[in-house]
Amino acid sequence: MATSVRELWGRRWHQLLRRILVTLGSWPLSVVFGRIGYILGSFLVSGVYHSVIVLSLNGAVEMWWMPLSFGMMGVAIVLEHWFSLLTGRKVGGWVGRLWTVGWVLVWGSMIVDGLARAGLFGCSKEFDIFVASPVKDAVRWYVMGFDNWLRTYAPQT
Repeated sequence: MATSVRELWGRRWHQLLRRILVTLGSWPLSVVFGRIGYILGSFLVSGVYHSVIVLSLNGAVEMWWMPLSFGMMGVAIVLEHWFSLLTGRKVGGWVGRLWTVGWVLVWGSMIVDGLARAGLFGCSKEFDIFVASPVKDAVRWYVMGFDNWLRTYAPQT
């Protein structure tokens, strides 16, 4: 489990889009704003990228949702850097874990909510027929069997 937001996004999360995000966001903004621009630029471009995906699925979703929530992940990394400069220590340990979980719960929930509003978590009819229904049937069979067993053998009150 990550002990800082920087560790979460820099080492724990997938790095599939890293080169693209650095090229499109980090380098251009770092020329103008330095290190802060480098960090925020990649997260803002990631937010725009995810916003394009969400808007292509559902045009009614607010366009600012993803850039704001991803941008705030960059803000957390900047705050962690300032913490390190002020205290001489890196964010970490159990306090770092609490910080990371809290920040991701607040701003990460906006990311998940935006994806859900776009319908990304809805399942197709094929998924329901071939995967969900057999699983539901198996669970129903076990639950009903257990319920029948309880009704037969458990003492009645």
